[in-house]
Amino acid sequence: MLLNLKRLDTILEDFSTFNIIPPSTMKQLAALASESFVFKEQLDLADSIHLHIKVPATASLPHESFLSYGAIPQNAKEGYIKYAFPGGINLIYSSIPVSQEERAGIAAFTFPHLDHIGIDIRRNSDEAYSFFNKIPELSEKNHLPFKRQGGDGKDVYCCHVAVNEKYWVYPKGSAHLEFAFGPLVVSEDVFGCDLRPVDPSLGIADELTACCGNSTASNTANKRKGEKSVSRSYYQPEDLSKFSSIAQFQPELAESFFSYYGDVFKDNALTAREKSLIALAVSHAVQCPYCIDAYSSETLSRGYSKQQMMEAVHVAAAIKSGATLVHSVQMMNRVNEI
Repeated sequence: MLLNLKRLDTILEDFSTFNIIPPSTMKQLAALASESFVFKEQLDLADSIHLHIKVPATASLPHESFLSYGAIPQNAKEGYIKYAFPGGINLIYSSIPVSQEERAGIAAFTFPHLDHIGIDIRRNSDEAYSFFNKIPELSEKNHLPFKRQGGDGKDVYCCHVAVNEKYWVYPKGSAHLEFAFGPLVVSEDVFGCDLRPVDPSLGIADELTACCGNSTASNTANKRKGEKSVSRSYYQPEDLSKFSSIAQFQPELAESFFSYYGDVFKDNALTAREKSLIALAVSHAVQCPYCIDAYSSETLSRGYSKQQMMEAVHVAAAIKSGATLVHSVQMMNRVNEI
């Protein structure tokens, strides 16, 4: 293996005190270093590896500490930055939507969150491409959902960079795996951005909106085609993916909130699975459309049936109805006094 994963372990260990490394990261990297790793041949061919981590705000990252470790900032823009370390080790942080789930407003996670581990095969040779194209077969053999992105002459774009094509693999209970093939082409201009495809096992339709684009540009394009623009309401589904932006005006309080939020939803006296169903019920009681979107997806992905989810909503409705009716006692007391 060309990459020094032990070096990456050291970096992550030293940065763990900044609350920017997800707790399960070390365990997931240990699985990659194992001889039994399903994609060991592909990892052995990799020229670099990266961790893509979601945080509330990239502006709050310990930038100077990264530099002291020899990291070189690359492709930095609002809500996105890549730190390239010596030896082909890269850490990417983002607070903007980079996946179809986020753009569609159905992503649910706590910060910091490891979205995916990237394995980059940069050499453009027939041998390397042959190993790259073994990924679908290996995925199917090991019952792992996967998706191809790009290929057949269509590059995959990510803001300032492009590669030939990618495979995405979705191990259950672990970070997604991104396999990128081909040399990294860097431009001063923005190419565009192909979002990470949604896990096919979730049964959710692809959302193809690019992360570097914006709704204003899309509306303008529609008007040029003579299409009617869609009126906006106070609640916009895409706003759910902007939840982390609450840190912009008060980062200290937001950091405290996200830390507390993450602790609340960890396995404890109640499991994280049980808490997701409670959250779904409460979301309906407080009538938060963002929470309903997030926890509908979350509870479904944790194996709850439609009947169980609806029953939880009925529990919330019954409690809320009862709470309304029991206050009628106060009304009757007042009427009797008068």
